[in-house]
Amino acid sequence: MKPSYAAPIRLLSIVGLLLQLSCGDRVGKAALPPEEKSAVRTASAKATVDIFLDASDSMSGFLAESTDGPKNYYRDVLGRLADVITARANTEVRQWRFGKGTPRELGPDASIGRSFRDFILRPSLFNDTRTDIDEVVRFPGTKVTEGAHVKILITDLFQNAGDVGKLANEFNERYLKGSENAVVIVGIRSAFRREITDLRGRDGKPLPAKAADSFPFYIIVAGPVGDVDSIVATLKERFPVTASSIVVTFARSVTPQLDRRMVVKAVRSGESKSPGFSQSRLVERAQQRGIPQVQLTRGRQVTLRLEPPKEAASEWPLSGDVITAPLGPAFKRTAKLMPLEINGWAAASKSANPKAAGDAVRDAFEYDPKAGYLKINSGRLTRGTVYLVRLDFSAEKGDFKALEEWSLDETAPVTETMFESKDGRTRPGRTLNLIHFLNTLADRLFQEDVPLARYYLYAVVK
Repeated sequence: MKPSYAAPIRLLSIVGLLLQLSCGDRVGKAALPPEEKSAVRTASAKATVDIFLDASDSMSGFLAESTDGPKNYYRDVLGRLADVITARANTEVRQWRFGKGTPRELGPDASIGRSFRDFILRPSLFNDTRTDIDEVVRFPGTKVTEGAHVKILITDLFQNAGDVGKLANEFNERYLKGSENAVVIVGIRSAFRREITDLRGRDGKPLPAKAADSFPFYIIVAGPVGDVDSIVATLKERFPVTASSIVVTFARSVTPQLDRRMVVKAVRSGESKSPGFSQSRLVERAQQRGIPQVQLTRGRQVTLRLEPPKEAASEWPLSGDVITAPLGPAFKRTAKLMPLEINGWAAASKSANPKAAGDAVRDAFEYDPKAGYLKINSGRLTRGTVYLVRLDFSAEKGDFKALEEWSLDETAPVTETMFESKDGRTRPGRTLNLIHFLNTLADRLFQEDVPLARYYLYAVVK
């Protein structure tokens, strides 16, 4: 199952009074809203990537060969990941192991492993008795004097003592305070065969090897947004990130371009053959910015269907419950209307009171996010006045229910010696407190708006 990262979208329809003018007049280019600068989402010219392998003893279960059961994807990732990342232009890769205490770099010392491939050939290298994943997040890793520094963790996310909240707080503190970094969690289900020491049944004993025949393992990528984007794209291309995988992104900057182009179409209702509006040219250079401009028929209730242009039709749909976005599962969509303050704009009339104007016209505009319709009651607008409508889409935290089959809630621990088999053939294991981990990351991230897209529309009543 691939949950659609329903982009939690808050639609802010922001309406402002710009200028009094007679029909046929045009507002100068100073009336254009300022263009938002694009977030830097390109990979750095040079990058150092530290890859940390969870070497706790339970991870050896992912080396299980599979013939007629779930496929083993872990061996492939472990054997090729370092080479795949090294093949990127101007990228230096260092390999590390972690478990108990401070991470250790792989190299000449064969006793701890020379490379990740050694762990495939020598499962006994998975011998750490703790899984202090939070130590990796705090650990400085390779000293980088030039270019970007990215961390990649390969782990089953069984943080020592099950304290994933502590782990999430480390990621929040180091990567999600500002807009320059991102944390992406890629989950892949793979064959697994081993006694499960991280989970215990009602009798207090570890679950037996036959309790589950697969478990998720996770590739966590953290660092500058552009570099994380690029690396995750490489992972999707070169490894089995399939429909049964999950990809969850946490970042304050998730789109390469905030301002988007938009077109409007008529939605006729009742017996009226007239759409109640016509396309116009009210503001210089608005057309080049992809900002629709409409003249409304006085006294009509006009409904406009808002759409992205054809070339971006699949990128940011303006209707429906789900917005296609590189976030992952469980973000919800809401709609909200707010007035736009335009103090200081050169095109604003000296006599215009932006705040009062916003209060007066707020109820004249109503947006239906499911249908992608903007309803305008032109009878509430002042004739000959140009209005600017701004639609802001932002992500909002959801509940991650789409991942319930991946997560084992600590409030409902395993009480039997087996995971449930839903098809009578396989027993998929689940990650302890996965949803709690994601919720803790999301709680910090969504203390502020996470912007996704912004659209503008000019309107005037004839």
